Amino acid sequence: MSLNAPLVAPLQNGKLQQKANVVASQNYVDPSPTDVLYLYWGNNLPSIGAPDKNNLTNPVPFPIASNLVCDGSVTVWCSIEDKAGNIAYSDTNTLTIDKSGNTLAPATLAAVDKNAPAKGMTVSFSGKPTDVTFSLVMTNPAQITWTIYNADGTPVDNVPDHNPYVRNIPFLTDGGFNSGTSTYTTTVTPAPVGTQYVELVYSVTQSYTRGTGDGTAYPRSVQIFNSAKVTATGNDLFNPAVASIPAPLFTDASNNTLDLSQVAGDIKVTIPQTPSIVQDSVTFTGSGKDADGNTVIGSGWVTNNTYTVATTPFYGAAIPRAYVAAVPDGGSYTIFYTSRNTGLTSASTTVTIKKGGTPVIATAGSLFGWGNADSGVLG
Repeated sequence: MSLNAPLVAPLQNGKLQQKANVVASQNYVDPSPTDVLYLYWGNNLPSIGAPDKNNLTNPVPFPIASNLVCDGSVTVWCSIEDKAGNIAYSDTNTLTIDKSGNTLAPATLAAVDKNAPAKGMTVSFSGKPTDVTFSLVMTNPAQITWTIYNADGTPVDNVPDHNPYVRNIPFLTDGGFNSGTSTYTTTVTPAPVGTQYVELVYSVTQSYTRGTGDGTAYPRSVQIFNSAKVTATGNDLFNPAVASIPAPLFTDASNNTLDLSQVAGDIKVTIPQTPSIVQDSVTFTGSGKDADGNTVIGSGWVTNNTYTVATTPFYGAAIPRAYVAAVPDGGSYTIFYTSRNTGLTSASTTVTIKKGGTPVIATAGSLFGWGNADSGVLG
């Protein structure tokens, strides 16, 4: 006999959106008290339970236990065997289940390296639902889906196939399945950074196909179980980034060498572009050493007045030439600066001092250290 697929009720907009009071009904002609009926709901074999054969109605109702309903999808079909041993299989009905109140437990997220967001995050799950009949098996295929958002709720990268991100796992044996705890763990990238946040879900597919004694096959039984969503910010997963400001540069240095014979006047210093130094005040410090590493007397310098930095790059600072000129040929000079607004001190920059050659003509400041670049007094 030919059988239509079972019908499931109640549905809303074509979806099953509840877990209680769900009924599947199989319609067929000429029901007989000797017929044996089984309803297959996903991977639950062989039945939800046959109805009372002595009180058959048409259609035949099969109440669905609430612990068999889970957000995701399920195939439903029926088999009927008459007294002569003839078996008929219905068509399959595939349902989407959403907002039913049953899900798998959310995944657990952790940093691969709490100081390196670029290394990604670990995702662990075992299902472990409280109200769903489910057990994670290592041959199950699974899928992990995650989306990264800015703090204002806009996706970080909305390029197709990039956000949301998807990791397909053909079998849970392809990775970190722990048979002792029935837990699967894998690593995914990218991860959120700072105030960005991630929303992540996973799904597990369970299916079953078996042959019958006469060589034919039952319809394939499939149920996809969706998890609850887990949310975490970059600050939840990783250590806060260590704030820093860029090291200053000797404007006229080349290959880490400052040739004083090619520099006219005071020694210019640049602060590279950075968002950390805006409408700020900075104080520079410098000192020199000879070729043997000994501190050079007369080379120590601290700005008399702070420099006001409206924006970066900043080119308005200069070391009075006398402090650098005190360093002998082959020695070195080191500078760094401190930000008033952030309280941070930059990394230092060191150049080798070279003397000799034909001096260039000074246009400002003092060629031989007369005057003071801090006060703007020329020699």
